[in-house]
Amino acid sequence: MKALIIYDATGRIWNVTYGEDILPTGLSGMVADVPEGRSVYGIDFSGSIPKARYEELPKTEVEQISGKIDALSESINHLVTGSVMPMTVACSFIAETFTDDQAVQVPGLYPEWDGNGTAYKTGTRLRYTGVLYKVLQDHTSQDDWTPDASPALFAEILIPDPGVIPEWKQPESTNGYAKGDRVAHGGKTWESLVDNNVWEPGISGTEALWKEWR
Repeated sequence: MKALIIYDATGRIWNVTYGEDILPTGLSGMVADVPEGRSVYGIDFSGSIPKARYEELPKTEVEQISGKIDALSESINHLVTGSVMPMTVACSFIAETFTDDQAVQVPGLYPEWDGNGTAYKTGTRLRYTGVLYKVLQDHTSQDDWTPDASPALFAEILIPDPGVIPEWKQPESTNGYAKGDRVAHGGKTWESLVDNNVWEPGISGTEALWKEWR
């Protein structure tokens, strides 16, 4: 990727246009090749020819998570002499440390619910019919204790995609909306003002619990 950098005699950058390679007239200018994953933040005048200075672009949360997984997998592989630890094992280790907000961005790291006598520990996350759930208490699974029908054992994570505002659902006492969660209800969008919010937005008496967003 190319960048057109326009600067004055003091080295102050006036404009950076990515993808442009036509030099301007008037102010000093230069064209620089910008490495992938970086942006221009200044100009180096230490040499006879000005050079662009670069900085790393901030990584998205998903990229940070992927980086952690890669690093952990590499570390584990070095520790296990003479064998290669499967990537899925490394992923499962680090997935246990994620917050709910991070977990819903990578649901594929979590296993499908198994109703055939599987021992589940409190806090374990798993998928069922495409929905991510958290285990609320230690138990051994049964085929009739499905996550969607066993609120004492499982809590649905209600914001499955942080980039999409879902319709409000009546939560249980174990999985109320977190402060900052946004939901659609009654033709409006609402933002939760408190953690563990189980109240319906927009009804009388919830002014301190929800606010209309935008």
